[in-house]
Amino acid sequence: MTTRPAFAPWDVRTAPRILSPEESARRVRTFAAVEERAAQLLEGFASSIDSEHGQATLRRHAKHHAYHAELLRSRVADASGSAGDAIEDAAVAAFVDALDGTDPIDVLTGIYRVLLPRAVSAYTYFVRALGSDAADADQRWYDLILKDLFDGVRDGELLLQSLLLEGGEAAVQRSADRRVQLENLMLQAGGLVGPDSLGGASTKENAR
Repeated sequence: MTTRPAFAPWDVRTAPRILSPEESARRVRTFAAVEERAAQLLEGFASSIDSEHGQATLRRHAKHHAYHAELLRSRVADASGSAGDAIEDAAVAAFVDALDGTDPIDVLTGIYRVLLPRAVSAYTYFVRALGSDAADADQRWYDLILKDLFDGVRDGELLLQSLLLEGGEAAVQRSADRRVQLENLMLQAGGLVGPDSLGGASTKENAR
């Protein structure tokens, strides 16, 4: 990641905001609710993993997601909501509900190959869509969250690949089928926070 170039105090450079405060708050509420659900899912599923290292990894990730939810609800601009809030978009909620399961390959595929990459994309777009209204403090929190997500994808992929090596071609196919199923649900939802998660005509209208 490149650092922001230094400008003279009188050299004011601004980027337009393309999300209204109301739409921004809705997205932050959804991010927080999804992070909280991810924390609950991982914490509850950790004991299903055979290896102690795998259990410790999932529990560590669960704590990260719980902390993300706390940050999103209390520290960032347009923050709103409280712990336990339901996901407002029904299609997004259906996707998150579908992440739950009992098979390690299904759950790890859903979290680390679908949810986390989608979250990285949605958060990255969101910060840029705030334009110059994204304060340095907000950028710091989102950078922290994104680092955790990237680390999570790496660690989760290591766990998943170990299971695929043990399970062979059948396990690989199961993971692929699961990913397609969940990606289709996400497609129906329009992204992690619903339609126009990564931009579109309505986001520009929201800023008016």
